[in-house]
Amino acid sequence: MSNLIRVTKDGVTKDFSSLEDAKKEFPDSEYLVVTDHTPAAKKAKEEKIVRERAWRDAELLRTDTIVDLSDYPNKTNMVAYRKELRDWPSTTNFPVSTRPVLKTD
Repeated sequence: MSNLIRVTKDGVTKDFSSLEDAKKEFPDSEYLVVTDHTPAAKKAKEEKIVRERAWRDAELLRTDTIVDLSDYPNKTNMVAYRKELRDWPSTTNFPVSTRPVLKTD
């Protein structure tokens, strides 16, 4: 696991995998660097894993019927998107890495 950068602004909390990414989105904020070795870090990462898996599961469920349509106009991208969703939890920086995005042509 890597460090987690947590930013809370206006009641919204967002986690980042790098301080640079956090500063790009929230340039005038305070940053909490959560290391892997503290109970708070472990809890924060576990909560993030639960949230991201729930989002991923909802996306897979939402796209289940679409992928079965033979005439769906974006079928190739949809199949690739669903594969990315399934593979995402096994990537190196999960859960703080960027969520998969459905490409459109």
